[in-house]
Amino acid sequence: MLLVVATRNLRKLAEVQTFPLVFNIPKHYYVQSLDDMNIQGEVEEIGTSYRDNARLKAEYVVSVMLSTKHRDFIVVADDSGLEVEGLTWPDGRLQGKPYPGVDTHQVRARIGSTLGALRHYRELAGKDQLRLFDCCTLCVIKVASGQSEPPVYLEARISGKTAISMTGSDKFDYDLYFVPDTSRMTYGQMMSEEKLLHSARGEVLRKLYSM
Repeated sequence: MLLVVATRNLRKLAEVQTFPLVFNIPKHYYVQSLDDMNIQGEVEEIGTSYRDNARLKAEYVVSVMLSTKHRDFIVVADDSGLEVEGLTWPDGRLQGKPYPGVDTHQVRARIGSTLGALRHYRELAGKDQLRLFDCCTLCVIKVASGQSEPPVYLEARISGKTAISMTGSDKFDYDLYFVPDTSRMTYGQMMSEEKLLHSARGEVLRKLYSM
């Protein structure tokens, strides 16, 4: 089955392609990216939730695929981010009112991977370590004989904390300072296979390959 991943990011694509090989999963897809399928254009992430943004991207890719006469395929699109306990975004001030649909104490934030930004948030929170949550939602839309099925959402939320200092290699935005509760290492210190064992993206991929 053709599986189109709504990304141009080669590292994200490689994770989807290699996941069944790394974890010895017999189920395989013919995985292609947006560039592989010559799908142009970008979808603006205007939704108020991970689900909204993932669905917007998936539906766009489905519409393009159908317009080019593809009849049987699966599209997956994700939205992910870091939630920081007690902080808001984009002004960084501590506020009582969170984003719509987000619990008062868990406010969604997108943090740049710089040590200066990390220190800034620590100062705002008045503590050395912040409680963080690595979040990922995957929207899956299957098309059979040219007919789209309702979207399926695969979600994961991994709790962790900030590292004392940025450590490891920069794979994705916050890999250098996110330490999941299941490990003593940052994502940046982990090999790619080990990161998939601990990360929210790895969890939603496990759910995808178990569908």
